[in-house]
This record gives sequence, structure tokens and C-alpha cells, in this order.
Amino acid sequence: MKKNTVQEVTWEELLLEARNAGLNCDEVRDFLKKEKPTGGKKKEVEAV
Repeated sequence: MKKNTVQEVTWEELLLEARNAGLNCDEVRDFLKKEKPTGGKKKEVEAV
């Protein structure tokens, strides 16, 4: 079973990642707002 690790990220990094992935930043912003992240600075990523 893999553990989730919490990685410090900023909104700018998230948006930049999304832009690099070819996603629309407004759509990403809307998605993030819907998710209601706590503090907006952490995201859980699956350890590979």
C-alpha cells in the first residue's frame, strides 16, 4: 500500500503545472475553488 505524501506547493506552481499540461487556467481555478483546499498551499500526491 502506497502512502500519500504532502508536498508544499503554491497556487502559482499549480497554475504553471496546469498550463504546462495544456489545461485552461480558469478551469483549473474553478476546480480548485470547488475542492475548497485548506490554506491552498498543500496538495496530496501519491508516492511513486
